[in-house]
Amino acid sequence: MSTPTLLIASLALMQVTAPVENTQSPAATTPGPTPAPIARHWPAAIVAIGRYESLRQSIKATARTPAHSAQDVETIMQTLASYDGKTLANAWTAQAIRTAAQSNAFRQGVNTWSRAYGRNVVAGWLRQNPAYVMTVPGHDDAVKRILRGAQNDAQEVELAAGIYHDLAYSTQHQSWAKKVNHGKTMLLALLRDAPASQAPVPTALLQSVAAYPEDKKIAPQTRKKPLYTGIWRLTGLHFGSAKKPAAPAKISTKPEPEAAPDPVLNTQYNRDMAHVLSTLAIAYLQQPDSRNAVDTNSLPLPASADSKLAECVDWAHMHLNQCVAATHFVYENLFCIAEHQLKDLGLCIGNMASAPAPQATAPILVAEKKPEAVATAATSDDAADDDFSDDDFGSLNANVQK
Repeated sequence: MSTPTLLIASLALMQVTAPVENTQSPAATTPGPTPAPIARHWPAAIVAIGRYESLRQSIKATARTPAHSAQDVETIMQTLASYDGKTLANAWTAQAIRTAAQSNAFRQGVNTWSRAYGRNVVAGWLRQNPAYVMTVPGHDDAVKRILRGAQNDAQEVELAAGIYHDLAYSTQHQSWAKKVNHGKTMLLALLRDAPASQAPVPTALLQSVAAYPEDKKIAPQTRKKPLYTGIWRLTGLHFGSAKKPAAPAKISTKPEPEAAPDPVLNTQYNRDMAHVLSTLAIAYLQQPDSRNAVDTNSLPLPASADSKLAECVDWAHMHLNQCVAATHFVYENLFCIAEHQLKDLGLCIGNMASAPAPQATAPILVAEKKPEAVATAATSDDAADDDFSDDDFGSLNANVQK
């Protein structure tokens, strides 16, 4: 084949295999990556309250759906172990501040002190010693609100603890529960690292926490009043009705049930409570107008440095690790959950409210009648001992005082 022929064949082949020009834009043919949604920066207080609500939901779900396998047991233990003392104390502090903000009596007491002593002076007192807040008028109303919430939370935790305590005994003969717990070394490592690998709070829960004040506003109820005119109003009859007035209600002779006594703050939790109320009081004092509401979502979060709640929860975690290390069968982990992850947690929260002190009553003195047999056998020394004069009692009291 000659050279011109080869050249013509090569040109023809190049025209056949030449790429077709793309008339569409690259953006239309190659879809780009979907832009990630912009993450909202939630205030620390909202995240803390969200963690507290997440813990409550986890405990309720734990009680509603008990474990049915060894994997379920480990998942529950890791979820509850992610709340160490510091995390739970911060979460409870944020929740307690929001609860205390519902007390109008405490807010009015802070404003009273502000007018009497000066806004900056009172704020300086509280920063120097948060315990001063326990003398502010109306602080007892805020304390009672917080303690009632703590009692309700403790009851939910103790209910779940009872369920898992019974579950530890009822599953002893099930195949998955009576297996030897070979992986407890790995489980202890997961429990130790659980606070650092805590899952983020769901966005839906954070949104509900942030919208809490607006959601809880109750619209005033409107009631249609009956139309009364002239003689109808005097006789008590509704206009346009021929019915007679209703007979008076019968007076019940049954005694009304006594109201539950107000909870009393346990003195071991004084620092936790003082930190909560002082933080809220300083926020009130920083408002230019005392009538404005305080945004509790923007208040400082950290709990008290020496929080009793944090210390109690950390002790419960240590007891949990000791319990898991001593287990031999899988069902024994259920007992560890019941005793140290639920019951101990309920005690840490519920012990904030100590039992109210019983009312002091005067002792009832009952004169005992001496038996006749003993009376007849009484000696002269007994008779002499019973015959005390006022002078003898006076000298006895003097000797006791010495």
